[in-house]
Amino acid sequence: MDLDYYGEIAMTGRFYGATDLGIKAPITTVDSYADAFVHKRSKAYLNIPEQNIKQSMFVYPNPTNGVINFSLKDYSVIEITNLMGQVVYATSLEAGSSSLNIEFLPDGIYSFRILSENENRCVQVIKN
Repeated sequence: MDLDYYGEIAMTGRFYGATDLGIKAPITTVDSYADAFVHKRSKAYLNIPEQNIKQSMFVYPNPTNGVINFSLKDYSVIEITNLMGQVVYATSLEAGSSSLNIEFLPDGIYSFRILSENENRCVQVIKN
């Protein structure tokens, strides 16, 4: 679970069989294959006061066609994994605003694990 650029809560994952994301109808996979999902909710849905949601790092745009921008409070290590959990790229970025070109990666959904001294995050990014 993470906050998107607009402060909306985004949950991502995958499932087998049936699942209920609270959208009035269960979602079912076909022929036992895994499905991936992106589910967004406003902060009001979880009744979390605005002042309790603080972000010291931003990743945008999402989805992207190849260039990801980072706004980081601290020096951070970035690890990118595919949906199978394989690390496909790793690098480090200095505090402040940085860009990372991922045009070399095939289109898909990637997890960006961002590790810093004060905060660790995992952000799902769609590359198309």
